Amino acid sequence: IIGFLRSPRWKTPVMSFLDEHCISFDSEEENKLEFTAIHKVSPLNDQIFTEFQKIVEDLLEDLMRDLGVTDE
Repeated sequence: IIGFLRSPRWKTPVMSFLDEHCISFDSEEENKLEFTAIHKVSPLNDQIFTEFQKIVEDLLEDLMRDLGVTDE
């Protein structure tokens, strides 16, 4: 798993996503209550989160398939 997370197969799509959406991220403390409240109500941020979640799920599913791991 560590090798996969360090590989270009993982890093390239994740870093590309972050580069594309970097304006959505800032240097605020992520655990601030205000930060959480503001960003959870934004439809754009919901869309960005959903897109990121899909990228991660697809990458992990591909890895599991390559390793022969099933959902069961």
